[in-house]
Amino acid sequence: MGIYPRNMRVFYFVDTLRAMWFLTSVWVIYERQYLTLSQLTLIEAFIIGVTLLMQLPTGAFADLFGKKTAMIIGGVLYSLSLWFYSISTTFSMFLVYAVIFGIASAFIDGTREALLYDTLKQDKRESQFSKVASKLSMIVQVSLASATIIGGWIGLYSYVFAIRLTAVVFLGMAVASAFFIEPVVDTDKFTFKNYINKTKQGVQELFKNPYIKKVSLYYIMIGSLTWMCAITFNMVLLSELQYSTSEIGIAVAVTRVVNSVIIFRLLHVGTFFTRKRTFVLLPVILIIAFFPVVFMTKWWAIIPVMGAMFVSMARWNILSQYTNAEFDSKNRATAISALCMVIGIIFVGVVGMSGFIMERFGGIRTMYTILGLITLVTALPLGIHLSNIHKNDPSK
Repeated sequence: MGIYPRNMRVFYFVDTLRAMWFLTSVWVIYERQYLTLSQLTLIEAFIIGVTLLMQLPTGAFADLFGKKTAMIIGGVLYSLSLWFYSISTTFSMFLVYAVIFGIASAFIDGTREALLYDTLKQDKRESQFSKVASKLSMIVQVSLASATIIGGWIGLYSYVFAIRLTAVVFLGMAVASAFFIEPVVDTDKFTFKNYINKTKQGVQELFKNPYIKKVSLYYIMIGSLTWMCAITFNMVLLSELQYSTSEIGIAVAVTRVVNSVIIFRLLHVGTFFTRKRTFVLLPVILIIAFFPVVFMTKWWAIIPVMGAMFVSMARWNILSQYTNAEFDSKNRATAISALCMVIGIIFVGVVGMSGFIMERFGGIRTMYTILGLITLVTALPLGIHLSNIHKNDPSK
């Protein structure tokens, strides 16, 4: 029997635990007790900066030492970082937390996706990646929604308890990851030379032909635009509009569940998400979501939050299959990490400047308008170009 049945059972459990972010509803309010808005965004940028510096080393580590090992290390580091976060009260302490958290994120980001794809590929099921990923995504979103609501209620009484509960759950995720079976695609013996070569090969995967160059660039654009919102701007928007922690929990939870159900149903009935349609649809949704923010009152703000989350989920569930189909298995984790690294560079630049912009030019609404303009002049034209490629050459 192949590894698919065993690994999928572990994935269901690991992804459930991985999604238990009880701190989602409280982190902005918690940090604002000790940090200015500029310091808060700098911490977020610093986390991603550390993550992107570690993306290639951790991706190469996963390709050489095993994706299961990398998942375990990432879970342990997440737990340690969040425990330290719960006692942080100064900017320098938050920086220490950011370093550990960033390294943990780098270990998990590309590794989990590569482990899933190679599990499917070993049992000749890689064509099912989008459907399997969407099922896991729905599990993640339901779990995250539940944790967000619970964390919002906990946050009414104790921010620290919500944070420490998340740390405990990530330690459980690390333990559960030990039950994965490693796909038998990574046979290179570790040497420093192989490590350097593995890093180079992973980066080269993104540019090995003209088509994958364009798909990688499109993936980076969509990933950057949605990650900024998912990680930072959505929570800042809701907090600035005076959502309480419980209201944030309910609003984000409902949005996540609705989005995951929509994507799951569309992927399992018919062929709605064709490549030709998807490349244009995702930036259009972002443009519709971003531009009206400047006029929105409290409860209408759920529209940009929902739009950004929908495209973020589609990036993982749909675009990831397009990129993974072009990558060699032995370089997959490194290649995915390279994509995440470039997304991280853009994240650091934009989020790092956003605190200054928001404090002087109209707050979070200004940032959404800027993101809408960026989408209009970058992601949409490239999406139309890729859509035309598939119109003229359906084999692509």
